[in-house]
Parts: sequence; C-alpha cells; structure tokens
Amino acid sequence: MNNALKDVLNTKGDLLASNEIKVSFTDGQQRGSYSANLDSAKYVGTITYWPDSRFEFQFNSCESGDVVILDTKEFQTEPELATFIEGLFATKLI
Repeated sequence: MNNALKDVLNTKGDLLASNEIKVSFTDGQQRGSYSANLDSAKYVGTITYWPDSRFEFQFNSCESGDVVILDTKEFQTEPELATFIEGLFATKLI
C-alpha cells in the first residue's frame, strides 16, 4: 500500500483537473509516510498515508474554515482506497 494513494490520485487526474483541484505530495516525518495536499476554491485538505495501511483525511472549507471531513481509515487494497476516495469526491468535495 506504500504508493496506493499516489496511484489512486494519479488515476483521477482528469477529475481533479476538471474541478480545479491541485494536488501536491510531501514526504512525512515518519519513515514511509507521506501526504497528498488537495486544494481547490472550495476546500483545502490533506490525505496522509501511514506505513500500517492507515490513512488520515482532513478537509476544511475555504469559505468558513470549518472541518468538512476528519476521518481515519485502514485499507488493505488499493481498490478499497479508490472506492472511498471516489465517494468523498462524489458526496462531499465536488
């Protein structure tokens, strides 16, 4: 699952671009961890991968500053992660 987040977001390039969502990746302080920063006119957010297949999701509204999403999930497969991220975009982020 080391590169699953990067792989999933890379496959969503058209969706991200069409909704003007900018993505950048940064290495984490803990060995093997990294984050994806997703920014748009509607929200700013981060998805962090931790080496034990745990992912943290936090997104804040640009309008109010309120937390829109704050969640921690564990995924064992890349398709599970992809399905969850697709659901976030479809229901809360686009």
